[in-house]
Order: sequence, then structure tokens, then C-alpha cells
Amino acid sequence: MAVIERERILRPATRNPKSAYRVELPNLAPDDSLRLTIRDLHGNLVQIREFSARELDGSKSLYFRAKQDGGTWKISGQLFSDPS
Repeated sequence: MAVIERERILRPATRNPKSAYRVELPNLAPDDSLRLTIRDLHGNLVQIREFSARELDGSKSLYFRAKQDGGTWKISGQLFSDPS
């Protein structure tokens, strides 16, 4: 069982606000997991999220959207739904 690390930096000044961020995924074994760290342009932590290989279901890429609301980032996408 391996934990694969990926990181994305949010760059709102150079990105269309409606564009999704893409994270290319490696081939994961069934018991692997992917840990995605999202940071802002200044290196501040926005979110860390871990996905099991089953959640990603053989996908080649993961997509999410990021929107800054005041001083807080809102991350959304199919696998980023907020349970509350």
C-alpha cells in the first residue's frame, strides 16, 4: 500500500475563474491512496485531501475548482463535496 503525493498551487491571477484545476493521476494499485495538497500562491495550506484508489476508479485525472471568498478558499468538484 503506497501513498502517492501530488500538490497543486492555486494561481488565480493567471487562470480563468471558471477553469478547473487538473491533477494528473498515476496508475494506482487497488490498495494505494493519493494525497493531494492544495496551497495558495504564497505557500499557505488550503486543503489536504486523501483519496483511495477505489474513489478514483481508474481515472487518469482529477479536476476541481477553486474560488476565493474573502480570505478563504472554497474547493469544489465531484470528489470534494462537503458532507455538511
